[in-house]
Amino acid sequence: MAFAKYVASVADGRGGSASSESIVEILANPNHGLPPAGVFTVSSNSIATGGSVNLNFKLTDPEGQSPMYWQAWFLSSNVWGEMCCLTDATQNFNLTLSYSGTYRISVQGIDKELNLSPKYSDVVHVGGATGTPPTASAVVDKLEGVAPLTVNIDMTGSSDPDGSIASYGFYCADGLKTSTSPQSSCVYNDPGTYYLWTTVTDNQGLMDAAKTYITVLPGSSSPPPPPPPPPPDTTPPTLSITAPANGATVSGSVTVTASAGDNVGVTAVTISVDGTTLCVDNTAPYSCSWDTTTTTNASHTISATATDAAGNVGRASSISITVSNLPPDTTPPSVSFIAPASPVMITGQYTVQVGASDNRQLSLIELFLDNTGNRVASTSVSSTTGALIYKWNTSPKSQKGNHTLIARATDATGRSTQQTVSVTVK
Repeated sequence: MAFAKYVASVADGRGGSASSESIVEILANPNHGLPPAGVFTVSSNSIATGGSVNLNFKLTDPEGQSPMYWQAWFLSSNVWGEMCCLTDATQNFNLTLSYSGTYRISVQGIDKELNLSPKYSDVVHVGGATGTPPTASAVVDKLEGVAPLTVNIDMTGSSDPDGSIASYGFYCADGLKTSTSPQSSCVYNDPGTYYLWTTVTDNQGLMDAAKTYITVLPGSSSPPPPPPPPPPDTTPPTLSITAPANGATVSGSVTVTASAGDNVGVTAVTISVDGTTLCVDNTAPYSCSWDTTTTTNASHTISATATDAAGNVGRASSISITVSNLPPDTTPPSVSFIAPASPVMITGQYTVQVGASDNRQLSLIELFLDNTGNRVASTSVSSTTGALIYKWNTSPKSQKGNHTLIARATDATGRSTQQTVSVTVK
């Protein structure tokens, strides 16, 4: 009734191994034996919402088989639940019903040859609900056969004690069929064992279900056994480091990039510096950011590996680079007045000139009048030297008197130096 694949393998103590496999067709036993029977009771037919009811099911088998198994299912107008699977040694189960309604609770046993016992059921009212659910009964014209197998189902034996049956449901291999007719059929095209559920719904919306097993055997037109699996992937990924270039001199923050490929797919690229992992990147393009100021000014080796889904590892040719970072800048810039170079008396329009320099890089030169809250001129600089020129109109009366010019230079690290000079405007 099905196909199974068996695999045998052997290995020696030197790393050698071999394996072989075969597809085996498994057929059902033509002698199913006799079905089990049982006695079913519930502890109460009326409980509060959220309460529990004890299910007691005693299973016996005419041929003395053990273990047997049983399950329960319970349906109301809006609940369908199942409980599976207990052995015949477990005769009691406490079922909690969280929603109000009238439930038909059914149990059924099965032996190891897939023989089903009759279905036993009882009614439990939860939360004061009223009414009596219908009873589902289904007869099939065959339990087994070769594919394609058509199974005809007759549910005319179903009944409703306090109303009428409104519809029937047939859960075939291709889905649910609903009908107002108690007869239907299911077609099974593939070999296997199938669980056939049938349901009835009455004019109050209450439900019940029945089930059986259908065994479909391979026929002359059944599909062939599945092909053997593809051989294992033993091809490692290819990998190369694309930046920086081999032999390059680097400083500051550097992006290390790699290019990888595989016959199936790369799952991770690991980039290392001097054998220590810098990062692991799982997505192309593969790259890492490297702060070279955390390492020594010297020659260093960058290596990379790529791993695929099968665990194969490819290795890139390593490269050698030189790290050359300047030491920390601790020297502040210098600033001086070119004009006036010393205290002076001025009148009319006067040109103030300031010069500045830094051992690395200037960023700003500023000129203030009397205090650093009164900036009168500034210029941005991105070199080691710079100058600021300010044309000062001293003619207005407000400019007369004694003043202090303040020059300030700031470098790229934020360090600054100030210089002052006194002037008298007449």
